[in-house]
Amino acid sequence: ELVGSGRPPKQMLDPNTRTDMSKLRHLMEVGDELDIRLQRMEQIATTRGVTTEIYSDFDALHMRELKYFESLLFYYGMLTIVAEDFVRPILGVPNENVRQQYYDYLREYYAHEMSVNLTQIGNLADAVGSRAELRPLLDYAMQQYKASARLHTAIERERNVQGYLAAMLSIGGLFSVVQEQELGGGYADIVMIPLKPQITHSWIIELKNRRATDTDQEVETKWAEAANQLTKYATAPEIPTIFGNTTLHTVRILIDEGKMVRCEEIFV
Repeated sequence: ELVGSGRPPKQMLDPNTRTDMSKLRHLMEVGDELDIRLQRMEQIATTRGVTTEIYSDFDALHMRELKYFESLLFYYGMLTIVAEDFVRPILGVPNENVRQQYYDYLREYYAHEMSVNLTQIGNLADAVGSRAELRPLLDYAMQQYKASARLHTAIERERNVQGYLAAMLSIGGLFSVVQEQELGGGYADIVMIPLKPQITHSWIIELKNRRATDTDQEVETKWAEAANQLTKYATAPEIPTIFGNTTLHTVRILIDEGKMVRCEEIFV
């Protein structure tokens, strides 16, 4: 439908294909290492694959052990083999419907740990869809991220901020939020593709993270690199196929110690 009409289907996948959310909650909370499991879930949701063993021999007594986490997700149908790294399989998310389930769980966790007002987030998401106002949603989401001391122990790298933002941006079901979208020979951090025909705007977002050891010059180099990457993505030949006839916006964001210190739209 996207290729034929330039618009994505109203419903991407049959909700009946979704794994019972209670099973996912059980896998996350069965052991004592919730922060580590959360990190692994974020890695799964935000990368193209994780290299791991697939264990076939374990019992109910030992299934709570952390080493079986990805194997259980595999047997539940929430991971699939996408490639091989020498002799070990690379497991990835089988489809965007399953990825949405990961986001659903992450949103529940963020709402509980950070007291995120999901109703307010939903209203801000509506403004993105109806008036193309992305900045207020980004501001609120990152304020909550910065305010959570515990979350910083589990989310400390750029891809984890990326997973958090993707989960927040997917609220409301107005956009298909895809991470590491291949464009122009590279991988865009986050793309937002409208799911409703009345939404005529789409986004590509590139994140840069200031590390503690970065000099000011190194930060400026990253900031300039983000603009170059966005220009490359926005002029890629596959843009019409992915985004249809929507107005495409490209945004670069700089994160410093969990705070969004810069946010700028690049006009290509």
